[in-house]
Amino acid sequence: MDLLAGLRTVSFNHFLAGPIAAQLLGDLVVAVEPIEGAFQRNWGVANHFVGTQSVNLLATARNKRSLAVDLRRDEGRAVVRRLVKDADVVMENFSPDR
Repeated sequence: MDLLAGLRTVSFNHFLAGPIAAQLLGDLVVAVEPIEGAFQRNWGVANHFVGTQSVNLLATARNKRSLAVDLRRDEGRAVVRRLVKDADVVMENFSPDR
């Protein structure tokens, strides 16, 4: 029996600890990223990339679906409201000033 079946998790995490925590929930996560992509997409950890993908992204984003949203626009915030409306878990690791 899969205890997490049907669980919906939405992740607004960035850098390393948050994405890894979300990774533990694997296929259940929808990662919400800024339009230009999450920080870890461009941070290669000592400049290591596999093709155009940073090893950081490859290590922390496997199995996640992602969605690019501009949270500064009303339309972007509306998309996020619809996404989290039925979510069981919402994760974020923004600094308090964000």
